[in-house]
Amino acid sequence: MKSARLHARIAPIAVALTLAAATAALAAVPAQDAPLAFVGRDTITVADLDMELFVTLQMNKGQQQMPEPSSVLRRLIQNELIIQDGYRTGLHRRDLIASQVRETIRSRSIIALLDSVAATAPLVFADPARGREAAIEAYIEGLKKKYGIRVDEALLASLDYASTDPAVKKQLEESEAVLAKLPSGALRVRALTHNMRFEHFHGLANKPDAPQLRDEFFKKWFSEALLGFEASRLGYPERPLIGRLAAQQERDLVLEEMINSLGRFRFTPPEAEILAFYNANLAHLTPPARLKVQSVLLEKKGAADIFKQRLDQGAELSWLAKRTSEVRQDAAALPATWLQPSMLGLRPGEARAGQILDPYEVPGGWVVAVVTEVEPPAPRPLADCREELLLRMKAQRTRESIAEVVARLEAGTTVRIVPGAEAVVRERLAQQTAKESHE
Repeated sequence: MKSARLHARIAPIAVALTLAAATAALAAVPAQDAPLAFVGRDTITVADLDMELFVTLQMNKGQQQMPEPSSVLRRLIQNELIIQDGYRTGLHRRDLIASQVRETIRSRSIIALLDSVAATAPLVFADPARGREAAIEAYIEGLKKKYGIRVDEALLASLDYASTDPAVKKQLEESEAVLAKLPSGALRVRALTHNMRFEHFHGLANKPDAPQLRDEFFKKWFSEALLGFEASRLGYPERPLIGRLAAQQERDLVLEEMINSLGRFRFTPPEAEILAFYNANLAHLTPPARLKVQSVLLEKKGAADIFKQRLDQGAELSWLAKRTSEVRQDAAALPATWLQPSMLGLRPGEARAGQILDPYEVPGGWVVAVVTEVEPPAPRPLADCREELLLRMKAQRTRESIAEVVARLEAGTTVRIVPGAEAVVRERLAQQTAKESHE
């Protein structure tokens, strides 16, 4: 767990000087490790901010309004408090999280090793991807020779995963027969069967290409096991970058599990509470009033503008349509059924009977429409939205639980925000937003 440990004997003046120096650094171009806030013994840095902004912008794609810098900074602090509480309870040591972190270290180590191998590939292929593939295949073959590894091809070919015979399936699930011996251990038939389920969830029974799929999976499984051993032997899991990636994932998983745990409670509110929540949220449960229109389609905008002007002057649409040659008789304008206001560019509650809409372009011409009927808005009956309402209620209760936990943690933790931190968040937010827009 990353931390900024302040020695107990540091004088207040030294702390002030440290904060002043940090502020000066932030005023310039802040480094990734520049501090934004101190939460107990931990430090929130610009790198943490960039990660938070990346996630925030991904979630807010297509929205005009971006979060306020103060709210971004506060969310970083709150997340840090929750993560700290998770570490205090030893959550990171549970297999739910530890197994995922171990897998990340393993897979990232293999990737780093393969990148190193590919970098040595001779330039004999016109296609760089083919050169990389050939270099990796040659490297794996070299490892097999180095460690004297032989695959029992006959045993592999005898594994009938296409069979529907219960006895055959049982044998595949329980067989201890060894397909290959690696320095890290034996690869057995039952382990192959178990691992294949993660890729072929429904099995390979009755599949004509089952032998090919079996061989392809074994090759990938074997290669990953061998490369994983070699990467570990060469010290790739101890590399700083892989360590940082694993630490970040661990923190993210601790945060996720802590928040999820606050939502794991039996929620059976009494009927009176459900009804009160329903009445308090009628606006969210009331769909926009639908409307019906009478409309015509004209070929050109100029004709549509003149048509609307005459409607504004009091002409009746059907009467005017019969006397306007520019109205297309061969194509329909808008359907006479109930329509949502948004389909016509209207906001909820904006439409009214008799309203003449401005002309707008559609394929084939320009539409002029008059609202003939507006359906009175009515909330959905409680019986129709009960499940949705219970989900809303539980989500609100969960948010309240999180707020209570955060308040408790804040009360017991010293939190200091570096002067100028909000300015850094604002600048970084502008940069990230511009980058997203450009991409």
